[in-house]
Amino acid sequence: MIKTLIKGILAGIAISLGGWLCLRANAVMDNNFVGSFIFAAGLILIVNFDFYLYTGRICYLFDNQDKKNWLHLLLGLLGNLIGCIIMGLFMRVCFKDSLDSLFASLEGMINGKLNATWYVTAIKSFLCGMLVYLAVEGFKKIENNFGKYVVLVICIGGFVFAGYEHCVANMFYYALGNSYDFTTLITLLLCVLFNSVGGLFIPSLNIIMNRIKK
Repeated sequence: MIKTLIKGILAGIAISLGGWLCLRANAVMDNNFVGSFIFAAGLILIVNFDFYLYTGRICYLFDNQDKKNWLHLLLGLLGNLIGCIIMGLFMRVCFKDSLDSLFASLEGMINGKLNATWYVTAIKSFLCGMLVYLAVEGFKKIENNFGKYVVLVICIGGFVFAGYEHCVANMFYYALGNSYDFTTLITLLLCVLFNSVGGLFIPSLNIIMNRIKK
């Protein structure tokens, strides 16, 4: 259990690194296209070092019927949150006074997330969950080393560029922006829920299709 928590913290740090690189690239280039695909660096670290990212693991819930799996998922999510809060605090302390334009842009982004209607957040989170599943599954199944990274980068960079909502990335953004209130909590929980639904959508369809074949 402790191992899962530690791996979850490391995954949160990796996602935060991707999120920070994305913000810096957007601020320097005034264009979110490049930054969106740089964000994928966090997922590349996670899949190569086997860190515990909740949005990637929830996709395989049906593959593991062990009752402890839910506990691992919750511990992993908690670890993700801890890692993101740590990185958010570190980056805020180090750069708040030197990167005013970046933090002004971050504040606008956070306000946009928190002021969105619940169903918009739900849809964006659902679509993000689907793309995370495709990224992780593609990385697992594609044998060609170049091809697996292409799929990973396109799916991850794609959801960032499209403006979809990733709960762990948002944990970092909220921590970095010092946004801790009830609205933040509710928005984050909604994102977690629909990231999970989106991540399980394709696996659920696969189960249904396999049963139809039988």
